[in-house]
Amino acid sequence: MHYQAAERSLLLLNSDNILKLVRSNMAKAYPIIVKGLNQSQQTPHWNQTVNTITFSVIRSYMEISKDQFEKLTAAGSQEAKQRKARQAEMKSKWDALHRKFNVKETPSQFPLV
Repeated sequence: MHYQAAERSLLLLNSDNILKLVRSNMAKAYPIIVKGLNQSQQTPHWNQTVNTITFSVIRSYMEISKDQFEKLTAAGSQEAKQRKARQAEMKSKWDALHRKFNVKETPSQFPLV
């Protein structure tokens, strides 16, 4: 993503209007935003300014509801672990098929389930 678009998106998320909307719709909006922020934290952006703004936004959303933020973060970490396990399992299945049918080249990306 272009760094200026990422910066503007993060600054919008950190604006008072959006924070008020999220507070008033905690059940639906808060989990969606926190999940997205956690994913962006797992794969940092190449631009340091974007990373700095990301941590600032995360801090703002953590202050809204620390308990719920921690629960959502833990759930996101668990999902990431499960996703990596599924990818490793799929890779091993592809490798087994390649060995069985004596295929020399391997695809660069394995299909995700």
